[in-house]
Amino acid sequence: MERADERILRARNLRSRLGMMTFRDVLAAVPLALLACVSPPAQPSAGPEYLYLWTGSADSTQPDFLAVLDLAEDSARYGRLVTTLPVPGLRNGPHHTEHEMPADRQLFANGFDSGKSYIFDLTDPVRPRLAGQFGDIEGYTHPHSFLRLPDGHVLATFQMRHEPSGMAQGGLVELPPAGQPVRSRSANAPGLDPETRVYSAGIVPALDRIVTTTTDMAEDYQASRQLQIWRLSDLAPLHTITLPNGPAGDESMLTAEPWVLTDGRTVLVSTFACGLYRMEGLESETPSAEVSAVHDNPSPGLPSTDNEAGWRQALAKLASHVEAGSR
Repeated sequence: MERADERILRARNLRSRLGMMTFRDVLAAVPLALLACVSPPAQPSAGPEYLYLWTGSADSTQPDFLAVLDLAEDSARYGRLVTTLPVPGLRNGPHHTEHEMPADRQLFANGFDSGKSYIFDLTDPVRPRLAGQFGDIEGYTHPHSFLRLPDGHVLATFQMRHEPSGMAQGGLVELPPAGQPVRSRSANAPGLDPETRVYSAGIVPALDRIVTTTTDMAEDYQASRQLQIWRLSDLAPLHTITLPNGPAGDESMLTAEPWVLTDGRTVLVSTFACGLYRMEGLESETPSAEVSAVHDNPSPGLPSTDNEAGWRQALAKLASHVEAGSR
């Protein structure tokens, strides 16, 4: 079994790599591109037509940009770069976009290093346009993830908030596609660890709940073992729970992505320490989570710095686990 320090090192390297990929890096990792969004086809039975890559410039004197690649298999330019759209500023640190192409084709993307976020209008798939941008909102700073609410608005997770005493826990901000805030709510609650940072989220409309993870983008705080459960209808924070460890002893560290399954009620939460948790009683007064799977046995000889190979192994194991659980 991989040692705890090696597991955390792998998690730290992976988190760092996902936040600093350049255009060349992303092109080499298109099958696993987490900074990408695919344009859906005109016909549901067809494959995707375009791949949008939110890209950091390898030359820090040049702007970051959105790249458009042709994915239509019957196209003469299949796999080729169609165009790029630079954004204002330098060294933004392109990080997350929305995970799926929104119906209105207004794609939100953050530059975590600069704290700036951009809204790309992809109505014309091959002629992207910068529709807007924003920075801090109501004191909240460094947005991380963007998710669509049932009404089409965007729910943004912000890692931190400016307070007179310094940086405090972040929170959630609801934005329409144009980018102006509608409502916001701090993650702070009685007894909450001051090192808690709002990382990503899963929205569960059927249960009137939101689940957020708590990993800090810069530090490996113990608070990253926690999950927060919110009420969707008024963004009220309801519960904070700490994930239990399993057989590896540290797989609860660095909570990452909550994934809402197709039943609209089941939530799985991954961690950067290679744990997978299933939430129970999400709508109750005593929500909990249990270890569902642990990726604790990478191939012999795989170095802790080889994130791509380790990530591929973890994805293969996750896919088999989800398939088995759906039977």
